[in-house]
Amino acid sequence: HGDVDVARVPGGGTSARLRVQAPVHVQSMSHDRSTRVLLVDDNDVNRRLAAAMLGKLGVATDVVDSGEAALDAMRETAYGLVLMDVQMPGMDGREATRAWRTQGEGATTADVPIVALTAHVGQAERDACRDAGMVDYLSKPFGLDDLSHMVQRWLEAPAGPTAEDAVPAPADQTADSASR
Repeated sequence: HGDVDVARVPGGGTSARLRVQAPVHVQSMSHDRSTRVLLVDDNDVNRRLAAAMLGKLGVATDVVDSGEAALDAMRETAYGLVLMDVQMPGMDGREATRAWRTQGEGATTADVPIVALTAHVGQAERDACRDAGMVDYLSKPFGLDDLSHMVQRWLEAPAGPTAEDAVPAPADQTADSASR
């Protein structure tokens, strides 16, 4: 599904806008990065729903229910993306992210993209997540399209994303080009 808009540019040339919605077919751009996702959430219903959506996207996913379990999983398995609930009992998502960024040693790289899963979308929450080392956020409740976009964005990104690389995700995927 999608559309194309083509327009003449004053002074000569053409401007084209392509808007598409496509299913995720994950192929890592870096052969050193895993395409496996770690989903971390203490709420059973949230875990089941997100895992089912990731399955529908065809993404290999492991699921754990705490920050401590996330650190253990990242030591044992290489992940290309971590979806981390922010508010969990015990070690919360920000604390687990900080710990991995500073002392992460194991199968998953220390610079793995970690995306915050949170119901709080205020700027203070975004800043706290970024300061902890999370590269992006996904607001709960989220739908399949939102999750698909996030998976495409971070699993297909080059290794080593930083918080400075993160920009607010657009509502759809848009590519603009102009030629003269």
